[in-house]
Amino acid sequence: LTHNDAADSSLNNVTNRNDNLYNLQQILQHQFTLPSTITSTLITHLSKSCGFQNTQELLYLAHDFTSRPEILSQILQTDFGLSVLDSHRLRAALLHMLRQQERNKEHVVMTSTTISTDFNNGAENKIKSDTTNNDHNNTHAPSKPTATFKSTIVNKNAKQRFTNPQNAYKYSLPSNYTTIYPTLATELTNFYTFMTIPTSCSQEKPITKATADVYLNHAKLFLGWYVTHSEEYHQTATKSNKELSIHIILPNKERQSASIILSYILWLRSTRTISTSYEANMIRGLTKLAKYRFQNDSTVDTTYGDVTPYQDIPFVRELRKMHNEAFHSDNTKYGGKAKSSSKRVSDEDVKWLEWNDYLKVVESLKVDVYHSIQRYNDFKDKNAPFTSKTATHKDIQKKKHVAICYQKYLLLAFFSCIPDRQRTFRELSLNGQTFVKNEKSNCFVIQHGPSDYKTGKTYGHRPPLVLSEDLTPWIEEFITTYRPCLLKDGTATTTTTLFVQPNTGKAHTANSIYNIVTRCCFEKSGKKTNPHLLRDMIVTHVRGGGGGGSGQGGVGSDGTSHSASEQELEALALYMGHSLSMQRDSYDRRTMTQKVAPAVELLQSVNQKRKNGG
Repeated sequence: LTHNDAADSSLNNVTNRNDNLYNLQQILQHQFTLPSTITSTLITHLSKSCGFQNTQELLYLAHDFTSRPEILSQILQTDFGLSVLDSHRLRAALLHMLRQQERNKEHVVMTSTTISTDFNNGAENKIKSDTTNNDHNNTHAPSKPTATFKSTIVNKNAKQRFTNPQNAYKYSLPSNYTTIYPTLATELTNFYTFMTIPTSCSQEKPITKATADVYLNHAKLFLGWYVTHSEEYHQTATKSNKELSIHIILPNKERQSASIILSYILWLRSTRTISTSYEANMIRGLTKLAKYRFQNDSTVDTTYGDVTPYQDIPFVRELRKMHNEAFHSDNTKYGGKAKSSSKRVSDEDVKWLEWNDYLKVVESLKVDVYHSIQRYNDFKDKNAPFTSKTATHKDIQKKKHVAICYQKYLLLAFFSCIPDRQRTFRELSLNGQTFVKNEKSNCFVIQHGPSDYKTGKTYGHRPPLVLSEDLTPWIEEFITTYRPCLLKDGTATTTTTLFVQPNTGKAHTANSIYNIVTRCCFEKSGKKTNPHLLRDMIVTHVRGGGGGGSGQGGVGSDGTSHSASEQELEALALYMGHSLSMQRDSYDRRTMTQKVAPAVELLQSVNQKRKNGG
């Protein structure tokens, strides 16, 4: 075989469950011409240290990151201990194999709706009995997508940034910045402590670690831009990288020093086409960085009088002006755009689902769980009793597949019961604090203190967030029977979160939750619906006449649908952890025509009564 023939042969056999990573090694050697010594070391690490048994397992991992390959490289480094170079080699090989698989799939029939033919009559009857009522209520999932997940573009600007190397897609500090810029690394560590740990000199209360992580990332992005794109860095290059410090980048507290932040924001606008909301978030993070830099220069005492923290620092005051500019058009000093007039940067039609359609997606995932369980039971009946290690390994993999399907269904079902921010479900813990069962109601409940959610400082302890009683047996079976299949030997005792990543056994990240929800919605409906958009969907649904169960909301005696009452909307806002004005201004996606439709109907009704002599 030639090198290309060997590579093609490996791709054709990649679905072999017992290849012991041989196919991957062939691709690395023949397609990427890597020496056998390097590939052998990498394969040994993946097999013995990471626990991967075959190439397909790695392809499953890579499949969720085809549109964000840089995230895949980071995961290979942080979760699996690969070096920077090896992570990029492996990422390139895996994505090459996935692209080749896509080209070879044209002759393969891909449909999940016909899998019921694989089951015996008993399983088929069970599934039908559970879905008959749903069919009568038209709860089957929307039609499947005809386009591929990767070819469906939500944000064209982001796609252009990724594919155009001149836009410098990656500009943050490199992963080994602690070695290249040791002084900056120490300062960033101290910056994180400044944000999260109170001191006697603190002028503001500590922020949550989730918010601190975002602000720390903003700081890394800014500092990465500074060393790669700013003219100021090259002008001050007399200092070595090891001596580069935030004190050099932000030299003094005067407002003129804030020009470096403005240069960065203007660069983001011109080369990255950022949205106004992203700009405002970035400035908030950099404002916190400025407060850390000039904390010893401020003499404000916030315990006396109505004073603003760090109001005596001109640099901070200038950033606050820039932040306000991101949302208001009356001040055009920085050339900003009005929030009300700015268009959304993503294509809403590509990702928007009506709420009832989302519920159909959840029901379809529930059927998938039934199917996977039945396939697993059929496998056990066919192969029992297990007498070989190979059969035992297959049993584990089959059961793990059930666990993955189970977790997907539960995650999206949780969102349907409680349309909250994804952090809520990502951090659910089995330690009895945030996730408990109410024995009286037989429902699982999520309990949040002020530090457990985004707006906790404003609203304090949240009311109990109640999951449907229908989910209780599903949750209990997942915890006792299937969740252990997702844990690795080293994480079985350390991972306490309810939902875990199948390949690592660790808690989910924001990206992994995003990918699960987006891919499930796309596979079932053709829409790339993301977790946060679900909040907009439910608010739009109930405000547009799809919700409400009492008072003026719900379905009237004439059979028509009415919007939820003001009392119900206020309760929903409190339940979702935001204000009624936020619900109305930010989450309600109805068009102006849809919003004024009740007024039109009211006027027509009044005029009709007048004509009828009422």
